[in-house]
Amino acid sequence: MSIKPEFQYLYDWEFEDKYDRVEAKIPIHSQFSPDCIKFLFDKNSSSITIYISGYVPIVCGTLFMSVKDVEREIVQSFLVFTFLKEENLQWPFLIVDFYPETESIDPKSAHILSHMLASSPNQEEKALKFVHSSIGSGYLPAILTAIQLFLNVEDRRAQVIDLLDVAANRYQDPSSIFQLGIVYYSLDSSREISIPYLARAMSLGYTEAGVYLAKIFSPNSGVSFYQKDEVRAMDLLRHVLNEKPNAQAYYEYAKILLNDDNYSSNHEEGRECLKKAQELDSSLPDITPKKSHITKILIALTATAAVAIAVYFKKSKKKQI
Repeated sequence: MSIKPEFQYLYDWEFEDKYDRVEAKIPIHSQFSPDCIKFLFDKNSSSITIYISGYVPIVCGTLFMSVKDVEREIVQSFLVFTFLKEENLQWPFLIVDFYPETESIDPKSAHILSHMLASSPNQEEKALKFVHSSIGSGYLPAILTAIQLFLNVEDRRAQVIDLLDVAANRYQDPSSIFQLGIVYYSLDSSREISIPYLARAMSLGYTEAGVYLAKIFSPNSGVSFYQKDEVRAMDLLRHVLNEKPNAQAYYEYAKILLNDDNYSSNHEEGRECLKKAQELDSSLPDITPKKSHITKILIALTATAAVAIAVYFKKSKKKQI
C-alpha cells in the first residue's frame, strides 16, 4: 500500500511540544472532509493510529511517552490532535517506535527515526527497517532523500531511476521530473526518453532544462542524437537567456553562432556570448569553429587539384627526358 498522490500533503503533519501537551497538526484542504480521519488510542501501550480507512496511516506507532488522553479539534486549516502529557518533559518527536500489535508505523515518523538511528551504534538494522517502511509507503521526502544519497553511486543507478520514476510520474515532483530527464540524457541509449521529461521540467520553471534540450538538438554541442535541429536548439537557448541567463546557455549559443558560415555578423555575436560565458565560468575553454561543409569541399577540391598538377608535371618531365 502506498500514499495516494492527492493525499501526499496529509503526511506532512506538524509536531509541536507545548510543555504539558504535544500537538500533531494535520493540514486539511477546504474540499476535504476531516470526518473520514479516524483514530485509535491504546493507553496501555501508549500507541496511536490516525488513519483513513483503507489508506496508509497518517500517524501511527508508539508515542514518545505515556499520555493521559488524546483530544481532537479543527483549528483553521488543520485537524489538530492534542496529547495530554502525564509528565511535563520535553518530547523531541511524537512517535518513537512501531505500533506494538501490528508492527506498523507512519511514513513521516519512520523517516524521522531512520535519520536519528542511522548514526547510532548497533542501530543500523532498525534504521534500515524504518527507511524501507517510509520509502515503501511512497513518502516523498524519504524517496527524495534516497535519490540524493545514491544519485552519483554508479552501481545504484537502476534503483535511482526506479525511485525517480515514482517521484516524477506518480507524485509529479518537479525536481524529480528534471532529475530523471538529466539521468536519461546522460545515457546515449535513453537520450530520446529524456526529451519529454526535460520539456516538462522546463514548463514547471526549471529553465536550465532548456540547456540540456538545446544540447540534444544542437549540431555543435558534441552530444550524440539522431535528429539534430539547429533552429530548435537556438529557440531553446534564447528562451533560457531571456528567462535565466547562465554560462552554459551562453556557451552553447556561442558554439552555434561561431559555426555559422552564412552570416559573418553571427560570429561577432558569438564572440560576445563566449565572453559572457567565460566571465560567468572561467573554466570554459575557447571555441574553435568546426570546418564548414563548404570549407571541407574546398579542401577536397584543392587536394584533388594538387594531385592532378603533380601528375601533370611528372608526365611533362618524362616527355622532356
